[in-house]
Amino acid sequence: MRTKIIILATLHQFHEKCKFYSLEHLKTIIEKIDPDVICVELTAEDLKTPKEQAVKVEYPHCIIPLAERRGYKLVPMEPDEPEYSRIVNMYSLVEKEAESKEPYKIEIFNLYVKALYDYLFTYRNSPADVNSQLTNALFEVKHEFQNSLYGQIEKQCWNEWNTHFLKAILDASKTYKGKKILVTVGAEHVYWLKKKLQENSEIDLVETDELLNKLSSFA
Repeated sequence: MRTKIIILATLHQFHEKCKFYSLEHLKTIIEKIDPDVICVELTAEDLKTPKEQAVKVEYPHCIIPLAERRGYKLVPMEPDEPEYSRIVNMYSLVEKEAESKEPYKIEIFNLYVKALYDYLFTYRNSPADVNSQLTNALFEVKHEFQNSLYGQIEKQCWNEWNTHFLKAILDASKTYKGKKILVTVGAEHVYWLKKKLQENSEIDLVETDELLNKLSSFA
């Protein structure tokens, strides 16, 4: 039996403002999926010593307590130190250099990102929409544009960070072979992970938007 993998896009801090995809909606979806394992966008240290998250609010306020209550196994995807700081610091240096040398580019990019998110929150109206192929395509274009503005190191960091996620997911698929694994990850990462996982014949990658539409029909 192949391992079933479901990638569920999260909105981080926007869950607290999004009427159609709140933390309560997220909790209900996870309970309906009822996974054996949840791969989370945290480090091993974050799971060992839970802390408040300014951005990834879904973990302390939803996913971690839910996993404890329901007995879901949590698997961290973010790299440990010193790899974590190495990639984050590279990102920071690239952004500071761009802001210093070509601030007009950053201004244009920020306007583009605001317009993108305004569109998503205005014209998307369900968790299935957030997890749709259209949303994935929009974020793929966003990161292609971002990489073109910030350069090769930006692209390298983005790929390296996502590769850590991918490795954790594939390791979990072997450790928990034949089980149901839910991957909770920020919506911008989904297109990258899906492309890589679709190449793997040893897993069953579920189309999340189709699953969510089915789940909502049985609400």
